[in-house]
Amino acid sequence: MFANTQDLAKVRYSRAGRILFTFALGLGFSLSAQAPNPKKSRIIRVRDAEATRFLTPNRDRVRAMLDHALPKVTGQTTPRAAWRTLVTPTDVIGLKVDAQHGPMAGTRPALVEAVARSLIAAGIPVRQIVIWDSSLEDLRKAGYARMAKALGVRLAGAREAGYESHPHFDVTLTHPLQPGDRFFGKPEETQLQRLSHLSKLLTRELTCIINLHPLIAHPVTGSRGHLDALGLDSVDNTSRFEKSPHHRRLAVPNLFLMAAYSRTLPPARVAAALKPQGNARALLLQPTSGKEFFYYNKTSDEAMPLARALRDALKAATAHNNTKAQAVLVLDEMTAWRQHLLPHGGTVLGAHQLRTDRALPTPRVRLCITDALLCQFHLADTRRADYATTLNELWLGTDPVALDMMAAERIIKLRKFVKLPTRTEANEMRRAAGRMGMGVTRLEDVEIIDLPARPSKNRE
Repeated sequence: MFANTQDLAKVRYSRAGRILFTFALGLGFSLSAQAPNPKKSRIIRVRDAEATRFLTPNRDRVRAMLDHALPKVTGQTTPRAAWRTLVTPTDVIGLKVDAQHGPMAGTRPALVEAVARSLIAAGIPVRQIVIWDSSLEDLRKAGYARMAKALGVRLAGAREAGYESHPHFDVTLTHPLQPGDRFFGKPEETQLQRLSHLSKLLTRELTCIINLHPLIAHPVTGSRGHLDALGLDSVDNTSRFEKSPHHRRLAVPNLFLMAAYSRTLPPARVAAALKPQGNARALLLQPTSGKEFFYYNKTSDEAMPLARALRDALKAATAHNNTKAQAVLVLDEMTAWRQHLLPHGGTVLGAHQLRTDRALPTPRVRLCITDALLCQFHLADTRRADYATTLNELWLGTDPVALDMMAAERIIKLRKFVKLPTRTEANEMRRAAGRMGMGVTRLEDVEIIDLPARPSKNRE
């Protein structure tokens, strides 16, 4: 199931809303019962004992490791061909890094440079490559500004790009807003907030993401991985989740889905699709099949044609003095989600509200790479070199859950070896993501292909 029932329960303020909620809830239980057994996930692990020296990565050898592993991920013969199966020259590609932990404990700049140069060699225009994280300040402190200038690529912060009104994630947990949050400092919004909003960087600019995350411990949950990094760094108002592990466990998978799939369509696209000769289905998150139901709950509690439901919602959303988005519930025999029409005339497709047993459209996240050159297995926030160890590995795959479970296992082993206490709270969140169909959680369901190192070549 791709959403919690709490999210759909918000429409219960009317008779029509209660009917819609009953439909969605019943469908959700149906999908849970029919969830198939997960397939094996394949992870490519490449190791080079000479990739680092004195905790400093060797750029040439890291690039050689990347180019050696990439073809194995996609079944191609060259890195260029591998990239062309993952991205296109027209994509705006975001290299998501962990800059907040600095260049040693966070994502190593040598890996980011290797990925950027490999993409450029594959024919991707430099201005369509964006190195990003939650904050531009963190990126500059970690040295990425110099790298971006040298390579000709762009630098971006999710916070500096601003946040959308929709999509947002709503959970009954509040915390004082922090600088950079969407409503911070606004007199009418000085009260505690229960919404997290997605950055405009993802909804309006980036078309795909390469997630680059280090092997790093977390003081509360045990380990931080791809799910946490993309989910939490793409939205505002996240401090509240640090205070409640229970809410964090539920929020992170939904926030990851929102970052990986959600996007907005501009008013012109919506207007064209809803014309009499238009194609209303072009506004859907994914094609539906079987018997379909489309509800706009302020109009009717009866199913209606898709175009009519969307037109009625758009008319209400764009009415004079209206400031609230209007939702259409899309249902068929195996799918349910809510789609919002916005006051400015656009629409937002929010995959964090999706329930389905069918494959989602191509996600924005095309590849995940775990930077296991070094492992900061303790005191990551203080960047203590005495609690870092050299592994000289890169792990590549398309399953963020499997990669994060592998990372948790490695960190636990390292901490036990030096007799440090272990924590596994993050694995509960990953198991929740697995139940939502986002990846596999049992390591026996992960096929790890180990590659030996190849000699590096100076390509510059």
